[in-house]
Amino acid sequence: MKTVFKREKVIQLQEIANNAWPAKNYLFLNGWILRFTDGATSRANSVLLLYYYGNNLKGDISFVEKAYRKYDLPVKFMLHDYYEPSELYSRLVELDYQADPIVDIMGTNLESLKKEVIINHYQYVSSSKRKKAWSEALAKLATNRSKEDLIGIIGIIDRINIPLKRYFAAVTEDHVIGIVLGILHNSYLGIMDLIVDPEYRRQGVATALLCQSVEWTTTLGGTHIYLQVEKENHEAIALYNKLQFENWYSYFYMTKK
Repeated sequence: MKTVFKREKVIQLQEIANNAWPAKNYLFLNGWILRFTDGATSRANSVLLLYYYGNNLKGDISFVEKAYRKYDLPVKFMLHDYYEPSELYSRLVELDYQADPIVDIMGTNLESLKKEVIINHYQYVSSSKRKKAWSEALAKLATNRSKEDLIGIIGIIDRINIPLKRYFAAVTEDHVIGIVLGILHNSYLGIMDLIVDPEYRRQGVATALLCQSVEWTTTLGGTHIYLQVEKENHEAIALYNKLQFENWYSYFYMTKK
């Protein structure tokens, strides 16, 4: 199910998500925000399209391309449901940009979140500071990330200026089997890097980690929770639908290598 959000709400959520995953360097161009972080994650290395008040689209695209090439990065535009200007997509297609897979931003009101029983044969721990065990688990579990990307991701996490953030982990015996980072800003809880060891998936670990983060959030006055998931990740979407998450809006990247 998709909830139809007005443009103002989508822009607000884009700003909240941007603050929750800060880039290393920024450049502002006629309402666009260019983000650069040594290539670590697309979100921190792409153009965030909040508004557009320029009058030379061709020239602005050329400026963006030169800026990313200076950093030796692929050029990426992040197009959400209300990107501006409306002709940007067709112009990028003409310039041989390719569309990446669609990503859904899913969320729900915490009062509507279906209550789930946390499985108690694992231990769940949390901390307001990033601990060595959590970082080591990120490196081990995020098998699709290169060593360089993981270094960049840790840098992003350490740059988060939002004071209300918490690291959660599921532990069995002597090792971590699942992690998540929760960031609370403007009453919205952002879920970052929810990862579970493949050997322990489909056992309720991801659900339990979400419940842990929600419990923490409600004590601080949080009202909503959101996360991002690729539209083709049907297993994850099925879990979130079960927990009463809805599709709030979508985005995709247009990339020029």
